[in-house]
Amino acid sequence: MREKPAKALFFICAAFSIFAVFAIVFYIFYASVPAISQIGFFKFVFGGRWAPNSDVPEKGLYGILPMIAGSIAVTAGALLVGGGIGVFTAVFLYKFCPKRLKGPFYHIINFLAGIPSVVYGAFGLVVLVPFLNRISPTGSGKGLLASVLILSIMILPTVAGISKDALEAVPKAYGDGALAIGAAKEQALFRVEIGAAKSGIMTGLVLGAGRAVGETMAVIMVAGNLPNFPKGLFGSIETLTINMVLEMGYAAGLHKDALVATGSVLLTFILLLNIALGLLKRNKNGIEKKIKDRKGPVSALKDALIKSKIYKAAVSALNKLKRCVKRAFRAASIFLLKVSERIFGKRKNRAAEFKRRGYFEAALKYFSVFVAAAVLAALFSIVWFILINGVPHLSLDFLFGESGNAKATLAPAFVSTGMLILLSLGISLPIGIGAAVYLAEYSNKNGKLVK
Repeated sequence: MREKPAKALFFICAAFSIFAVFAIVFYIFYASVPAISQIGFFKFVFGGRWAPNSDVPEKGLYGILPMIAGSIAVTAGALLVGGGIGVFTAVFLYKFCPKRLKGPFYHIINFLAGIPSVVYGAFGLVVLVPFLNRISPTGSGKGLLASVLILSIMILPTVAGISKDALEAVPKAYGDGALAIGAAKEQALFRVEIGAAKSGIMTGLVLGAGRAVGETMAVIMVAGNLPNFPKGLFGSIETLTINMVLEMGYAAGLHKDALVATGSVLLTFILLLNIALGLLKRNKNGIEKKIKDRKGPVSALKDALIKSKIYKAAVSALNKLKRCVKRAFRAASIFLLKVSERIFGKRKNRAAEFKRRGYFEAALKYFSVFVAAAVLAALFSIVWFILINGVPHLSLDFLFGESGNAKATLAPAFVSTGMLILLSLGISLPIGIGAAVYLAEYSNKNGKLVK
């Protein structure tokens, strides 16, 4: 008898969690309707100028296309740099890291995830931007490149952690089978095991993209914050999140409604990423079977696209690019071979060993080791920056002094932060645990609604 009230309570927790998500989504889209209907959907989404307070007949211009382009450029750049570094860091942890260092190195990667975004932004503003000032043709280090580099470090732990778990979940028989037919360890890793872990690696990249597209505090300090289309790596940009944060405090009327509508566009990006993540987690064979068996205009369009000249030209271009990349890695591995011979002396079997293992895979191995060293250097640089610039200014009076004196003190911030944490945990923990218990113990795990 006692189980029924507990089940009902857990169901309420799960239902409340779902209700909260749908309520937020519904409100954002509902509150966006007045602005979009008054401005016009195409003028709003595809407009090239954002000037809410300009003196024009429409009493302002509300085109968010530059911010959309800025968000896409920053996210794509962060995925290209941070995502690639994260995957190669996972490869290093999985295969090439010594056993004694694997645990500490993994904890270091997790430590990167725990650093607050405002600290990343401060590091970028004080260290990265002045460095980029020296090489920038515009004389300013703020812009797309600085934003991409900061976001790359921020999404790296997410991509690396999930990719490492995906690689470790690959059955050992895959690599052993490749070794049994004559492949080297590097070839078995890069040609077989990574392919088998592709779904998990893509999941990590999608989650990293979600982190990048929604980041505000770190990017706002290094982006330049001008609503321009991205013009090169050093051009100032403004993302959707930056636009909302900078102007929401003083906006009113149509201006405020347009910012809420900007949030709906940002929410659409997040929802698309979550849909992509859900598709990646589904059974791949089941999806392929459904697509294969499905007949209709979509299948016909897909078949026509595959047979088209544009598709064949794209495939041919990708194959040429793949060959060029392989040649570049082969040249890099030969260069590394020559360098190692200069340092350690020539060995008769070294060149043959490189050739047997594959120039491409050998270069990837050395690149993963280099990437891991770069990640360590980035972390120690951030920690060193915090310690050198922060510790000398710490004192008991600064940390715990009375708020009424003339000196600055962090005591009120400690109290307010602690209250926020305790209140948030007091509300979210019971509801979250109750929803988890309901989903794990009382729900139909294979039901579509539960998923």
